[in-house]
Amino acid sequence: MAGEAPDPKTFGSASYRDLLGTAESIIQMDGQMQQVESYIGDMDRERYAFASQLAVLRGCPEAITRLLRSHCSVLLAAKLLVLSRLLHKRISQREHPPQYLELLRNRLATLRRRLLIKIDRHLKSLESSESMLVEAMCAFSLATSSSCTDVLRHVHHIRQSAVLELGQTGHDNKRISKSLQLIVKTLRDCQTIVPAQLARALDALKSAPLMEGPDFQVLRELNLDLYQKWLGEDINTFTPYVRHDDLSKTEANRLLEQWARTAFSTFHRHLREMIELVEDPTTIVQLRQELLELWLLNKRHSMGAGA
Repeated sequence: MAGEAPDPKTFGSASYRDLLGTAESIIQMDGQMQQVESYIGDMDRERYAFASQLAVLRGCPEAITRLLRSHCSVLLAAKLLVLSRLLHKRISQREHPPQYLELLRNRLATLRRRLLIKIDRHLKSLESSESMLVEAMCAFSLATSSSCTDVLRHVHHIRQSAVLELGQTGHDNKRISKSLQLIVKTLRDCQTIVPAQLARALDALKSAPLMEGPDFQVLRELNLDLYQKWLGEDINTFTPYVRHDDLSKTEANRLLEQWARTAFSTFHRHLREMIELVEDPTTIVQLRQELLELWLLNKRHSMGAGA
């Protein structure tokens, strides 16, 4: 009937249903807001990651250039080259990569060639110590993704080219003596360093993440104190794969004996050509004495290589 008061039970039930509906709406809205916040957070992290990766990548060529100019570690420069390749690959996989990424790639390719030239200078120098040679070998391995055997073959190639160059650019006592010094040094270096010492050094490269250690942290061009935490776990924990156990002592000795035969053949040819041009017997006597002293001083290493 009109004017009757509403049933309290009906009213209470309707209010309860409205309350439940309101609560469900609030829960749904809260869930949606969390999704939005999560999405915005992901977008922020992605932007920070992209900006940080790009900043570090842009700093890598600057750091490599400085290291090459200041005669610093070729191994550190090679590590930076590896990091550059990793960052470049990551950024280039984005839907819309920066247009100047190709310019960075070209600049890094140029720096790689410069680095390899500097490594080769270390490898063929008579002044390079054992530790310098091991570092140069490791740098070559990282820069070219070379195994222990590949590194040894490259060292042989560089040393043979140096012996050949000495004979082609002149036939005086100094060059002939230097040529034999280089041969003897190669025999000594390879027997001392290869394969055990080189294998240990290469294995050490993959025993810890590439960016771990103080040498990376002090590179001011990278600003890692600001950017490293945004680079991504896969980059921060990246460890290069280096095959270090593919060369046995027997195979290393076989390759060295093979190299020695070629190197001594080149040396003997240059020596004969030089003697044919010498008119003063005193020069020949002096050269004979220098070469004999050098040979006897390093006879143990020479005989060990089957020379």
